[in-house]
Amino acid sequence: MFENKLFKRNSQNGEAALLAIDDALLAIHEQQDTDPLQLITALVAALRPIKNADADEAVQRWQHLNQLLLAQPQLRTSLRNTVVRLLASRHQVSG
Repeated sequence: MFENKLFKRNSQNGEAALLAIDDALLAIHEQQDTDPLQLITALVAALRPIKNADADEAVQRWQHLNQLLLAQPQLRTSLRNTVVRLLASRHQVSG
């Protein structure tokens, strides 16, 4: 049903993983003309830890994202606008 390429994981840990989140948010902010699905997919991939069971790593990544969005309103606005563009540009199907 879904293509596996859309559900990649961040293969980095620690500081490098957090930098990948920074990069994904910066891309969302700077590349407003890019396909929103591509931008959101990159952010989700950066948030996903290597192992499903690594809850501590997942929590650390979400906390980092939330701290960035709290500290930098322009990133928060860009992320919100990108999500709105994503939802507006796709045909929504409910089960």
